Amino acid sequence: LADACAAEGRNFNDLTINLMRAGDASGKLETVLMQAADLLDRDLKLRRSVLAATLYPMILAGLISIAVIVIVTVIVPKVVKNIGTSAMGSLPWPTRVVQGVADFFGGYWWLILPALAAAVYGAGWLYRQPGFRLRFDRALLKAPLLGRVMRDVAVARFTRTLGTLVTAGIPAVGALRVTKGTLGNKAMEQVIEEVCEKVSSGQTIAEPMERSGYFPPMLVQIVNLGERSGRLDQLLNQAAGAFEDRTETSVKLFMTALPPMLVVVLAGVVGFVVMAILLPLLQMQEKIG
Repeated sequence: LADACAAEGRNFNDLTINLMRAGDASGKLETVLMQAADLLDRDLKLRRSVLAATLYPMILAGLISIAVIVIVTVIVPKVVKNIGTSAMGSLPWPTRVVQGVADFFGGYWWLILPALAAAVYGAGWLYRQPGFRLRFDRALLKAPLLGRVMRDVAVARFTRTLGTLVTAGIPAVGALRVTKGTLGNKAMEQVIEEVCEKVSSGQTIAEPMERSGYFPPMLVQIVNLGERSGRLDQLLNQAAGAFEDRTETSVKLFMTALPPMLVVVLAGVVGFVVMAILLPLLQMQEKIG
């Protein structure tokens, strides 16, 4: 069954195929398939919760960008076009900045879409480069709010997936290599690769995990206790629920905190534009007075 599913290609990932192979070898295919179904269901729910958390801020950011573009390109030129500089000297620098942006959008609007498409393509190409992706993911884990969400999501996937694979009878090194592909972060994947090398040379799983600093101390202690007691699968499966609850809390915190931050950014941009409009008017009033 595992070989037949592997021949289908992308419809079955490495995780599912390895679980099927373990079920074939152990004669417990029914039990292993139930474990795989539960794991995939939990992973899907986790992905949906993360998507739900990021969708609203993305929509809000898009609306903010549209509002700023409309203000700068439509409203500002109509307000400042009749303001002359001969009677009051040069315009204030906020007004010059906003007017320069408005002139750029008005004169080179046809360049915006090609430039945006080129920027998206270039960012995608750069993101696919291993060296840049590793540095980017390391920086992402250090971000104040988003880093915690990314780390909690990866830890929850790691705990649940590794516990399921070890329960199915897959050796520790093979289970770690399969679990590595579910983390979604190259920095944490590099740590798991180092863990595989250390385990292959006779060391424990917990030591390199602790040195990396990416995994919470609670998980390191659970792995350490599981290795010493021979109950790694049981302890990981028991701890997976706690880490999934922690992930859900982090996602809710992210979803609660990010929209007000975006509103503050919008208020700052709009305040700058209003200042750019009012400053020359105030200067003209002083000249006339």
